Amino acid sequence: MNTTIKLIIFSFSLFLFGHQLEAQDISGEWNGVISQDEGGLSDQYYFSFVFKQKGTKVTGFSKVELFQGKKRVLYARKKLEGTFDGKTLIFKELEIVEQEANTATNTNICLINGKLKFAWDKSTLCLMGTWGGTTTAGQVCSPGTIKVCTNIPVALNKN
Repeated sequence: MNTTIKLIIFSFSLFLFGHQLEAQDISGEWNGVISQDEGGLSDQYYFSFVFKQKGTKVTGFSKVELFQGKKRVLYARKKLEGTFDGKTLIFKELEIVEQEANTATNTNICLINGKLKFAWDKSTLCLMGTWGGTTTAGQVCSPGTIKVCTNIPVALNKN
């Protein structure tokens, strides 16, 4: 096959793949970790999103948990909204709808906002990026990163 035909096929493949990403619906559950720079209770927490997408608008909930051994010392479920354009999720947590905190930690929960990019990681769809926010008392939270992935297996063509 000559170089021109290979280039045309490659370009067409990129075009099709790009349109598949734009049409991506992120509705469902995404699980992973949220990391926090120095200044928080921990450098990593369990983190998840549950999204419902309609067009580019995204609504749903986030959940953050921190364990010391087997004991859960922090839990919060928060309502959120945002937009997803097929490549980037921009979101903002609006309010805490459930929370538990060990009184020994005496902490305020962060309401965060972030910008996450849609990406593949070892054949799994993920959202990865940065976040910032303020506590429920209005204090600036130490920012960090988020990585959440779908739990839907992705079939790969081995040809």
